[in-house]
Amino acid sequence: MPSRGRSSKLQSLLDALAAQALPESIAIEVIVVIDGDGDRPVLPDGLAGQVIEVEFGGAANARNVGIKQSSGEILLFMNDDVMPDQGCVQAHVAAISKGHRAVVGDSPWASDNEQSLFDVFIAHTPSVFDARSLVPHGLHDFRSAWTLNFSILRSAIEGINEPFNHEIRPVYFEDLEFAFRCLGTDPVIYYEPAARVVHHHRVCIGEYFKREILLGMMSAVLFEHNRDCHDAIFRITPKEHASIAEPMLKLDAPDHRRLFSVFTDRAHKPASVYQDPIAESQLLHTMHLPIKRRAFRLGLCAEINRGGIDWDQRIAIAADLYRNDQVFGQPAINQASPNRAEPTHA
Repeated sequence: MPSRGRSSKLQSLLDALAAQALPESIAIEVIVVIDGDGDRPVLPDGLAGQVIEVEFGGAANARNVGIKQSSGEILLFMNDDVMPDQGCVQAHVAAISKGHRAVVGDSPWASDNEQSLFDVFIAHTPSVFDARSLVPHGLHDFRSAWTLNFSILRSAIEGINEPFNHEIRPVYFEDLEFAFRCLGTDPVIYYEPAARVVHHHRVCIGEYFKREILLGMMSAVLFEHNRDCHDAIFRITPKEHASIAEPMLKLDAPDHRRLFSVFTDRAHKPASVYQDPIAESQLLHTMHLPIKRRAFRLGLCAEINRGGIDWDQRIAIAADLYRNDQVFGQPAINQASPNRAEPTHA
C-alpha cells in the first residue's frame, strides 16, 4: 500500500486487514510505503509487516519499494482510502488459486444519505472507473488493472527489475503500464466481485476535472515511456492530438462555458430531488463528455507545449490550468457550493 497524506484512512485500512476472516493456510504480510507525507501508522496486533518511509517519488516508486520488501506468493495492491470486506483477501487468494494470474476486485464508492447528484454520477457512471464494464467472474485485459484493489502472482513479475515504471509519475497510467508489461494484452485479469473494498474518497467537481487535466499530461508521459501501451489505449499520438485539440480549445470555449454551467448546476443538487438519480446521473455523464475532453486536452497540450513538465510540478500545474481556464475558472461557478472544497491530497 503506497500512502500519501491519508493517515487516518490508512490506519482504518490496517485495522480492517487485521480483522480479515482467513483460514490458517493464508498469512498476510503488510507493506506500507509512506510516500513523503503522512503519519507513521501502527500495525495492529497480529498483523505482520513493516512501514517504510521514503521521499516523495510517486505511486509507482512506492509500490516498487513495497514489492522489493515483500515475500508473499501473491501481491495484493490496495489504495490507502479503501475499506475491505472481511472476506476480501481470502476471495483474492481463492481466485488466484483457481489458476488466474491476476484478479481485480469490486471497489464501489462509499455513499451516505446526503448525496448530491455528482456523488451518484461518480459512483454509477464510467467517469473515473469503468466498473460497469467488468463481467463478474469474467476475464479482462490490462486496462482493468486498477491497483486500488488488484492482486497478481509474484511469478508474473519475475525477471522484471522495475515492475512499475517510476518515470510515469506522480500518478495515473503507471498501473495499466505495469499490467501491460507483466500480463500482455490478452484478457487474463479475473474479476471477482467477492474481493470487495469500499472506496472512501468523496470527489468534488474541481478535483474531478483537475484529475482529467493530469490524465492528459500523463498520456504524453505514457507515450514517452511505453508507446505500445499508449497505442493500445489511444488511437493517436500526443503531438497529433495536441495539434488538433489546441485550436479547438479556444473555438469551443463559449459552448463549453454554457455546458459547464449547466453541468455544475445539476450536479450540485441533492440526489433526492430526482425521481431516478442513477438514470439522471447517466444523462449527466453523456452531457459532460465535451468538457471532460476539454480538461484532458488542456493537460495534454500543456505537457506537449512545455516540452515536458517536471514530474513533481504536474499536480500543481493541473490545478493552475483548471483555475485559469476560461471555462473551468468561472468565479461564480467555483464559489457556488461548499461541496467544492478541495481535498488535502489529489
